[in-house]
Amino acid sequence: MQSSWSSRYEAGSSPCHAWAEVGTHWHALEVYSESLDHEVRQFGIRVSVVEPGFTRTKIGQNGQLAAQRLDVYAADRDRVRETIGASLERAQILRM
Repeated sequence: MQSSWSSRYEAGSSPCHAWAEVGTHWHALEVYSESLDHEVRQFGIRVSVVEPGFTRTKIGQNGQLAAQRLDVYAADRDRVRETIGASLERAQILRM
């Protein structure tokens, strides 16, 4: 089983610190699955983790903004918006 953890979250590539929790869950699932694979392999059972690629959604059009924005989060908000926009652009190019 090959982990894609490092390719998903390279140092400094996370657009916002809140994604750390999501990344932690992904990593935990990969580690648990790898452990389980080693335990049940002796019975002829293999364990795999299926990680789908880009999923087409309307995330860019369906975003909701807070009624009152806090200036302290302005930099994070802009970075997340730019990262999502760049990801959507890359997905468009890959689909062509």
